[in-house]
Amino acid sequence: MRKILNILRAQYTLAYYPEGSAKTLRRVQVKLNRGGFKIRARERVTRQDPADEGIQFDPDNCEVSAKAHPYPYEARVTESGGTLKYREDFSDPQTGWPNHPSSRYVSGGYELSLPAQLSNVALAAYGPWWDKLRASVYVDAGWAPNQMGSQQLQQFLDPSSAGIVFRLRDVGYYAFLLNTNPGTYKADHLSFKLVRRTYGGNSEFVIVPWTRLSAKQLQREIKKGIKLTVQCQDDEIDLFVDDQQVAHVRDASYDSGYIGLISIRTDRVIFRDLNVEGTR
Repeated sequence: MRKILNILRAQYTLAYYPEGSAKTLRRVQVKLNRGGFKIRARERVTRQDPADEGIQFDPDNCEVSAKAHPYPYEARVTESGGTLKYREDFSDPQTGWPNHPSSRYVSGGYELSLPAQLSNVALAAYGPWWDKLRASVYVDAGWAPNQMGSQQLQQFLDPSSAGIVFRLRDVGYYAFLLNTNPGTYKADHLSFKLVRRTYGGNSEFVIVPWTRLSAKQLQREIKKGIKLTVQCQDDEIDLFVDDQQVAHVRDASYDSGYIGLISIRTDRVIFRDLNVEGTR
């Protein structure tokens, strides 16, 4: 992750597309009039159909035109009165979320899993960049029935968790997490926490420590999962579990960013019905 971030911070974007021509291959060479640096850039441009329109750019900023080439998630976005609404039910694999064995679309949701060869954290993020927001998602970690006594409560506070990530940016993110240890729901020891993570040293700052919820006060039957909701405005953060407010805190470290999904030391978790409303 650090290596990728360093590359992104040091890159320039140079846009070039040829006008209609009989040529289907164009060679491109980028040189730097300064020593001590190595350039990595594509060396050729190919076109299957010389008559194709090609990529269009906004003339003011030379960025790829969002109007001519919208992001896949924009099919799920509506705007009214300056408020943006993003609704993702993960029914269409073409809406742009990562789609590979460990982060993929499944029937009725989106799955994060942890293959043995990967790290103990799976994270996927996509969609618009948000400032003020209210976001919710159903988390289904397969909470299984288990006849555990209160003396085993400490076992529930292991690092396995899953939840929603918000204000994800190049330096870090916030994560609203539910404990996913099997048996937590049926044993009435469900718990949540809020953390702020920073890239680099992968440091974690606990904003709200593990806090126990009474699962009996939540859904009686988990079919879609447990609903997590986070609301942010300026430095204020409100957390909800199944529409019941469970925390209100202030933290001004990150003021905007992407929405994402996260699984930590959990073999498999499915997310359903992601809804985000706010401004960007």
